[in-house]
Amino acid sequence: MHGARFDKLLALLKGFDSAMLTTRRGRDELRSRPMRIAQVTDRGRLWFITSVDSGKLDELTEFPFANVSLQDRRRFLSISGAVRAVRDRYKLRELWRVDERAWFDKG
Repeated sequence: MHGARFDKLLALLKGFDSAMLTTRRGRDELRSRPMRIAQVTDRGRLWFITSVDSGKLDELTEFPFANVSLQDRRRFLSISGAVRAVRDRYKLRELWRVDERAWFDKG
C-alpha cells in the first residue's frame, strides 16, 4: 500500500493513543484488551508494550495474527494482520514513557 491511501491510513493511525488488541486463544475463543500504542512507524507498524508474563504472548505464539480496533468520537479503524513478540531492551527504552506504568500492576 503506497501513496495517498497509505498516507491517510498512517495519519489516522497516528491520531490514536490506545487500541483494543484482539488475539485468539485456543480453537474458538477471542480475547480483547486495551493497549497503549507505543509507536506507529512510518511503515505503518504498531508497537505495544506488555509484560513478559502476559497471557497474550502465549496466544500470539500459538496463533500469530491479531486484530487492532481503534475508535474515538468521530473515527474508527479496524486492522488485522500478522504479529510477533519482540524482546528488545533497547527498543523498550526507546518506547517507554513514565505514564506507561499505569498499564502495569507493579508500575
